[in-house]
Amino acid sequence: MNLDIVGRKIISCTFCDLCRSRRLAVPGEGPSNASIMLIGEAPGIEEDRTGRPFVGRAGKLLTYARDQSGRNREEIFITSIIKCRPPKNRKPKAFEIRSCLPYLWLQIKTIDPKLICLMGNVSASAVLNMQGVTAYPWTDLSEPLPYHIPSCCCSQK
Repeated sequence: MNLDIVGRKIISCTFCDLCRSRRLAVPGEGPSNASIMLIGEAPGIEEDRTGRPFVGRAGKLLTYARDQSGRNREEIFITSIIKCRPPKNRKPKAFEIRSCLPYLWLQIKTIDPKLICLMGNVSASAVLNMQGVTAYPWTDLSEPLPYHIPSCCCSQK
């Protein structure tokens, strides 16, 4: 399956109630052969308005962190756990996450990135199937590592 087909499925999805309140679903964007994949929690108000991931407040932090790394946005596939904005930017419900995860797994399988950055607790919990990043067994670093954008931006070299 290719990313265009997955994107069309996401845009027409009605698996949960978020489809009723969204303006635009946000499948994600980036190359199908990206070596890095960033996975956030959910679209915000700007993402809902534009249909693009990480273009609001969190996107500004992401841009800063990405600029510090020397990477271009076009080299990275950026998406989120759920593909529609929750009302009032509330945390996604478990049912909404379960409804969207098959799309994320398809995206991961299609892209086959070398590195997956899980941007925060919700994405880390959903992908790693555990509650909270502090529960992660940090001894095996071959597994995906969760990152929190503000922590990345504020660290000193």
